[in-house]
Amino acid sequence: WHTGVLVYGKEYYFGHGINIEAAGETPFGRPHEVINLGKTHIPEELVQDLLADLSTSFTPESYSLLYHNCNHFSNEFCTFLVGKGIPEHIVGLPEEVLNSPFGQLLQPVLMQMEQHLGNVGSGNFDPAAARPSPAQEPAYQPRSHSPPPMSPPSPPPPG
Repeated sequence: WHTGVLVYGKEYYFGHGINIEAAGETPFGRPHEVINLGKTHIPEELVQDLLADLSTSFTPESYSLLYHNCNHFSNEFCTFLVGKGIPEHIVGLPEEVLNSPFGQLLQPVLMQMEQHLGNVGSGNFDPAAARPSPAQEPAYQPRSHSPPPMSPPSPPPPG
């Protein structure tokens, strides 16, 4: 699963830092599922303050596919916004996988891959640049996305 949170017409998600995109414009494509968790009564400027605070713990360096990922961010953000997190079957998926025999075999490979890839890029959320929008939109939704489609490699140029 990949999740993001739609609030005030913008989608927030965690990858290599906190990212913000226009709703539905993330690199993850169209969501498989949208779960409406309810309305928030928190003003947008306070939401921006929270995101600034979250950006200190959801940094590019802190990202871990298994232990500190987009689902953890969405869960914490939604808990603040509406008083409840995202569904447990999404948040708990890494633990469920790691508790399986296959997960035990896969864990060292994933950890090595994380170390090898390091932290490519960083999030685009800039609390200083975020401006409240005049209209408050009532729906705040974690969005689960499919991975972006893979394109076949381009053939080499004629040589």
